[in-house]
Amino acid sequence: MNISLSQKNPEEEVTARDRVIPHSIQKEKNPQDADVTPSPSIANKFPSEKSNSSASLKAMKKKCHEITKLQKLIQAEDDKIAQLENELVLAQQKEDDIMKRIHELEKQSRMMEQQELSDDEASLVSRRACDSSIDREQLFLQLASRDRAIKAMEDALAENLKKMQEIEITK
Repeated sequence: MNISLSQKNPEEEVTARDRVIPHSIQKEKNPQDADVTPSPSIANKFPSEKSNSSASLKAMKKKCHEITKLQKLIQAEDDKIAQLENELVLAQQKEDDIMKRIHELEKQSRMMEQQELSDDEASLVSRRACDSSIDREQLFLQLASRDRAIKAMEDALAENLKKMQEIEITK
């Protein structure tokens, strides 16, 4: 887009890029490119302003340095907090693991108690069976000894009968 500055001289056309942008507008467009320090001519006209601006610049640098220190302290505290939170999570996981282990041990303990009771009952039953088998054996032994005793008595009676019969026959 061509803009002519004067009607007299049409050869002197200026494009939008060639125009001079005022300093204030330039600051708004590119704040990084803007010149922060005052121009030397202005500093010479106002010497007290120059010393004030360097003092304020030093104060600003000092404040920036303090802000940086505070940011580092805040970051260090944030790191400590994150570390403590991680430790808390680990401690909670350990606590959960311990509680699970306690529940497992309690369950095993109950199972062992039940097993012991079952074993006690089984041993009691086996003792009873053993006692009853011993009782049976003793009964069988007693019966066998009685049978032998009865047989021995029968044999003795039979002999006595034979002797009596022989005595009667001889009489």
